[in-house]
Amino acid sequence: MLIVNGGYPRSGTVLVGAIICAVLRLEGRDWERYNPQERRELPDFESKVRTWPDSGAILLIHTHIADANVLSALTVRSDAVVFWNHRDPRDVVVSLRKLHDLPLERALTAVQVYAKVEQVVTQSKLALRLRYEDFAKDPTALVAQVADHMGAALSEDQANQIAQETSVSRHRKIMEDIAQEALPGVRVIPTRARPLREDPETLINDRHIQSGAAGRWRLELTADEQTIVADTLGPFVRDLGYDA
Repeated sequence: MLIVNGGYPRSGTVLVGAIICAVLRLEGRDWERYNPQERRELPDFESKVRTWPDSGAILLIHTHIADANVLSALTVRSDAVVFWNHRDPRDVVVSLRKLHDLPLERALTAVQVYAKVEQVVTQSKLALRLRYEDFAKDPTALVAQVADHMGAALSEDQANQIAQETSVSRHRKIMEDIAQEALPGVRVIPTRARPLREDPETLINDRHIQSGAAGRWRLELTADEQTIVADTLGPFVRDLGYDA
């Protein structure tokens, strides 16, 4: 079985991944992780999908990239489950900037890459598309939706329990432990701006949780930056149904 957990970065993929893992643990199932994050890894991504054994073993893929070849490989498998998150691309720019200390131009370029990936993925009926801005409204309903797409039947109590286990407060505590070097096994990921400290089990990092607010691009960008971001990302914003 292959479970692809992907979408825009900063759109709740870590949360959905935590829910997926909680459901698998509840069912007593083990899994392997695979995290392709760069376009140069796409051929290997496709190869993994095509060659993963049809034996019940689970490969959980966390990614922000995909292409037509990967989707084609997934489509012919009867055991592939795909989740793909989206968020207002303008807010993704702001969140990426804060996470990686990026200049606006680099964050904007990155978001355009992910937006084009989103357009490719949405052509497939395989993916369950999840909207980041809806997650906080009913966490238990999100858990039930994820479990249902995995073919898992949860009771209301089980869904509530997983919603509590994967809550913002729980994830914030992990983030704080990472920042205070109080969590064992943390890996340091070099980036151009600063090292990123990340828990390999949850994929939460030391700057993971920000405001989470919708429309933060209007509050955290200057007027000139808002114009640039809105003009550049306008087509993608409209495609996703956000106010352009």
